[in-house]
Amino acid sequence: MPQIQDMFLLSVPWSDIEIAECGPAVLKGIAESFGYSVKTHDISLDLYHKICKSNPVIYGELQEYFVSYYDENFQYQNLIEQFYEHVLTLIQDTPCRFLGISVFSVWRQKATFELLTRIKKKFPDQKISLGGRGLSVRHHQSIDHYLTSGEKIINFSEIIVKRKLADHLLIGDSEDSIVDLLENNYSDDQLTPMVVKNKKLDYPFSNYDDAKFEYYKGIAGRSQLSVISSKGCVRDCDFCDVGAQFKRFSFKSGAKLAEEMIYLANRYKIYEITLADSIANGNLKSLKEMCYYLTVYNKTANYNEKIKWSGNWIARMPGTLKKDFFNLIKESGCIHVTIGAESGSNHVLESMNKKATVEGLYYELENFDQCGIKTSLNNITGHWSEEFIHFEEHVEMLLTLGPLYAKDTVNSIKMNIFSVLQDTPAALNHEYNGIHVAEENFTTQWYTKKNPSLTIQARLARLIILYTMFLDYKIPVDNSYAVLVNLLNNLQATKNKWSNFYKNNLDFDNYFVCESIEKLDNISFFIKEKTKKLFPGSKLLINFYSSHCNGAPEFFIKYNGKQIYKQKTSVGQNQIELYIDYNYDEKNKLEFGMSNKQSQDTKVDHDGTIIEDKNITIDSIYIDTINLMSDSQYFYHQSRYYEEEVLLSETKPGFWKNSYIMFEWVGPLWVDYLRNKNKSKWIGFGENNHEEKIQSLLDVLRQTVKQLEYR
Repeated sequence: MPQIQDMFLLSVPWSDIEIAECGPAVLKGIAESFGYSVKTHDISLDLYHKICKSNPVIYGELQEYFVSYYDENFQYQNLIEQFYEHVLTLIQDTPCRFLGISVFSVWRQKATFELLTRIKKKFPDQKISLGGRGLSVRHHQSIDHYLTSGEKIINFSEIIVKRKLADHLLIGDSEDSIVDLLENNYSDDQLTPMVVKNKKLDYPFSNYDDAKFEYYKGIAGRSQLSVISSKGCVRDCDFCDVGAQFKRFSFKSGAKLAEEMIYLANRYKIYEITLADSIANGNLKSLKEMCYYLTVYNKTANYNEKIKWSGNWIARMPGTLKKDFFNLIKESGCIHVTIGAESGSNHVLESMNKKATVEGLYYELENFDQCGIKTSLNNITGHWSEEFIHFEEHVEMLLTLGPLYAKDTVNSIKMNIFSVLQDTPAALNHEYNGIHVAEENFTTQWYTKKNPSLTIQARLARLIILYTMFLDYKIPVDNSYAVLVNLLNNLQATKNKWSNFYKNNLDFDNYFVCESIEKLDNISFFIKEKTKKLFPGSKLLINFYSSHCNGAPEFFIKYNGKQIYKQKTSVGQNQIELYIDYNYDEKNKLEFGMSNKQSQDTKVDHDGTIIEDKNITIDSIYIDTINLMSDSQYFYHQSRYYEEEVLLSETKPGFWKNSYIMFEWVGPLWVDYLRNKNKSKWIGFGENNHEEKIQSLLDVLRQTVKQLEYR
């Protein structure tokens, strides 16, 4: 007979199964420190490995199922039923006082709802407890099919209570209520509010003993642990619901956080850690303290046991953080931050109440670039304040970052469309923004007369333009398939409702067709013109070492058929800096090399060993601030090498005879670089992020957008 657990805690889909979730591990650590037994299990892993047989394509389709409207013809419904039967068997084989389900986000409502109906039928006496932030919001579109009209306008937690699908609901995070629950201090059907009582988050360390780390796909294939460093946020951005979830910002002391990170890393032999909260740099004093202790630890740790970490980040005004601060976080092991960039328009950022500027983002990215810390950028288009001119500013910001994509300083963009999330400032402050929302599909079906041309057509057109740009330039985008397929499903399921919605709300007197809709017929031209404006040319910077014999080597540069430099070199290090204009319609051709080598310019001793020579060794070649020599694959594969006017099969990193290197590309160099670097697939899960699938989604979305009518 298996041991009866105090709680069997399940993590349910939707999940990208990259890393083990920290929430269940946090609760297990707290409960077991009080003497209670908690077993955690991530059934998303079972879905992938056992039901989908580790097939990423099928798993991607099932992931889509959990966030999509009801489809009676869903091709893998048999696998969904197999999955639920597997979970029921798992519950039967793991007897417990409380069965817990983590409803981490709104995307987990469908799996939770469908699973609960089956559990209640098979195990009617099982006590069930739900927790997580996905409880405290309205229903997700994916469960629309199951609900009455009255249920569609209440919170998910109220639906659960009404249908008696669970016994206890711990609204939000449950660190301060898990022990009370296990001690039977809550009556059935009791909802506990999400209040962080422990201001310093001084909880026992997380317990990952049940986690099957080897089955997660990792971040870029690397295993990671996640640790909570704070709750809430120090900002109050109008699109974000963190402020509604947490009324104040709470954080761990830097010393305590570093201690936990070091403990967990050594316990589980995983030395890469992500700070799994809204912001890692909400309290700079605590962050500096954490970095200090991690730096001390890393200085004496073995190479494979040095801690690396990543986290979410808010950009501040230019100059707020000094150079030594960025050096400190680098020394502490920081390898990646995800920055809430949101928009490239200062007008939109101000309307969002971001308390940040585009210039501040550029400043921090420049410092991250200099100290080698990689970043991802969260972005939103279609904000209620975003007029077309502001959208253009956003496009230009994303293009301006082109060289940083190429250098991998910005290694992914996350792009979403603005939604009116429940209880956010945008949803509550109607007098300020003029937003009117539909009663049911309130997150996406909204309109404001303060920006009369920003219809759903305009918002989606802007998203299509951006994704088309990303696809064409091979700018890496994270979670692209999930974003697009959810929007398409939502639009196709609700498009008949839009006509009536706009009939009652559209400001017909001031409405005009937004330019973004017109751009859908010629996106490539629009993006090309923006690129030409921002990148008319580039500084060309070549560093090389020159060796002399019978005089100095002569270095020459030709660009698009014209000689733009020819001069003898100095002994030792040399640097040449020129400006080159870009050609956007034909190939740019760059040639550089040595032109005055004679046979007597190489001296050898009696054994044939070279003792003196005239040659040039290339150290670096910078175009668009990208060092082409730092990427051997690009340098050797995209160049051609001519020696005595004969094309060789392999490029050399310098010149020992009369020879030259040739590069050819169209437009800015960084675009060519990205197209060659990222030509296989975008960032994302499995096979669903292939370019063909993304392009197909964009085509269908474009057609659907054009079919919408307002009048």
